[in-house]
Amino acid sequence: MNYEVKSDIFEKKHQRKIQKIIDALQLKSLVKVKIRKTGKLSNGIIGHCHHNSIEVASKLGGKVVTGYAVSRYNDLKSTSLIPHSVWLSPENKLVDVTWSKLPEKDFDFYPCKIYNPRDEILVTTNIYVIEDDIHKGISIFDYKNEFKKNVPLNFFVNVKRSLDKNIISNFGVACEGYNISNDPWWLKFKEKHPNPFNLKKSFVSYQTESEAV
Repeated sequence: MNYEVKSDIFEKKHQRKIQKIIDALQLKSLVKVKIRKTGKLSNGIIGHCHHNSIEVASKLGGKVVTGYAVSRYNDLKSTSLIPHSVWLSPENKLVDVTWSKLPEKDFDFYPCKIYNPRDEILVTTNIYVIEDDIHKGISIFDYKNEFKKNVPLNFFVNVKRSLDKNIISNFGVACEGYNISNDPWWLKFKEKHPNPFNLKKSFVSYQTESEAV
């Protein structure tokens, strides 16, 4: 994917500070993702970006890309990496199907993993808040926005050698023989939102492609 751009929401000095975290999390180059503002794909459920992206990929084909959206808070003098997932269309275009209600037309995004939801589920979970003041360290929150811990920046420099791997354990990787139709996380969402995008076409029904006709 040739989407690499320079972020226009934070200065280079701030980008240098978060680069150590980006490297530790093994994120890919920064990209600009457009938000779908009209049509059926603008009906995503806020707070369910992972579910939304899986739903669209299952109905229209393509894959899911999970990673981190970048939010810059100049008044708070901090930058946040927020767990997020987007849809990768069969035409190899990144599309956000969740944030249509936001005023922005696009946002900065660090991809981490591309996956096929028929085979596995990979979701980013931790929120990283990087203060401009390097001495304040990095605050880490879970996906419920509950504080976990604060670590110094050099934690991420040595993270590959650290025994505290859980701090950057971001993905729930499916085991062999995984079937999303039996996943409680998915079933709970579908029970409340059976067809959020009102899509009739089904590219797959969580079987193999050869079975889905």
